[in-house]
Amino acid sequence: MNIITESGMILLFYIIPYIVLLFSKKINRQFRLLHLSVRVVDLLIPYLFIMLMIIGNIALERNIIPHLIILLSIPGILMATYFTFKTQTLTFYLFFRKWWRVVFLILITLHLFGSGWLLMNYLI
Repeated sequence: MNIITESGMILLFYIIPYIVLLFSKKINRQFRLLHLSVRVVDLLIPYLFIMLMIIGNIALERNIIPHLIILLSIPGILMATYFTFKTQTLTFYLFFRKWWRVVFLILITLHLFGSGWLLMNYLI
């Protein structure tokens, strides 16, 4: 593949989550019509995880999955500890719901910086 095609594909994969987030209100409305409790954020997390794995393999030439898992587990452990000591119980539904949102924020931030760095290296 030539450099223009590669840059276009990288740009497309970089922009997809932001386009989906831009139309998330309409997509979430369609899920509600079908009586599904799924949200756009829930669908983007596997995509972001896979994209970060690919970005890490391209940019760093190594597997970053163990690092991502540790990075995502630390807030989960801290949140579970906090919720347990605060309420003396741990409601799994509420914990996983909040933790999943934290995972999304971490992954979208890493995707922003990782893809931006990769784009700048390919374009310059």
